[in-house]
Amino acid sequence: MATNSTLSEIRNNVLSLLGKNDATTANRVTNWINLGQDDFILRELWPFREKTGTLATVAGTQEYDLSTNFSDIDEQNIIAVSIQGTNARKLVYWPYNQLRNDYPDFDQESGGVPTRYYIKEGKIGFWPLPNAVFSVAIDYYKLPTELSADSDQTIIPVNYREALMHYALSLEHDFNTDPDLAIKEMNRYEQKVTLARQNLLS
Repeated sequence: MATNSTLSEIRNNVLSLLGKNDATTANRVTNWINLGQDDFILRELWPFREKTGTLATVAGTQEYDLSTNFSDIDEQNIIAVSIQGTNARKLVYWPYNQLRNDYPDFDQESGGVPTRYYIKEGKIGFWPLPNAVFSVAIDYYKLPTELSADSDQTIIPVNYREALMHYALSLEHDFNTDPDLAIKEMNRYEQKVTLARQNLLS
């Protein structure tokens, strides 16, 4: 059996075990694989989800759209924010409602080197208002990216990608009203998730 590295390989393995190769089933299996990837990745704050990205501030601009700068960011799980270079410092998180309560006119204050950041409606804001271009590093946990091209690979480590095959098989068996096989494959999926948890989070 081929390896489970790419979307195409995982899908072909599932289709082979099902004894099918029609386009309708293949499309459905692709959806199942993506659902499995979402379930696996979002179960935990896995080490393989950790990423650092950077954005450049603009003098006089307080807020920046997170999804524009980071297509895979989980804004609810930002680990740290820091300014790089000569003004290097770690910024302190400040809940937006607290900032607005403590400094009602914070967005009208004069600028400087930011010392704090806040998150609001998918945007990251800095206080004080940046008065120059600063390189800001943001450490965060990635969200899963949909697998669509045959060569796409999940961020799940190779040793645990077999889980996606079991997840897809489970949902396909369930779709075909075979609950016993669906439960069997879901148990195999859960075993892989448990193994990953033991090896990666302990």
